Amino acid sequence: MAGVDPAALVEAINEAQAERLASRAALDNVPALVEVDVAEIYAAIDSIGDVSAALRGSAQRGWKSYTKRLTCKSGTSKTPTKLMSPSTPWG
Repeated sequence: MAGVDPAALVEAINEAQAERLASRAALDNVPALVEVDVAEIYAAIDSIGDVSAALRGSAQRGWKSYTKRLTCKSGTSKTPTKLMSPSTPWG
């Protein structure tokens, strides 16, 4: 006669209860929602400033700095024969 193995049921029930307890603990530890006013969001954005202008300015200053550090080496002729650059653009 076919029947259900009680040990298999106990094991499945124990696993389900353990998963339920773990899920409950995770739900209990979810941080509370923080309400932020629209004005606070705009103030945070304004405090960052104009990021794109700052990045453009930084890139332009870096390129100018790099091109100033390029040196021309010449042999006996008056025309440069080799353009030497530093090992890294900004290092």
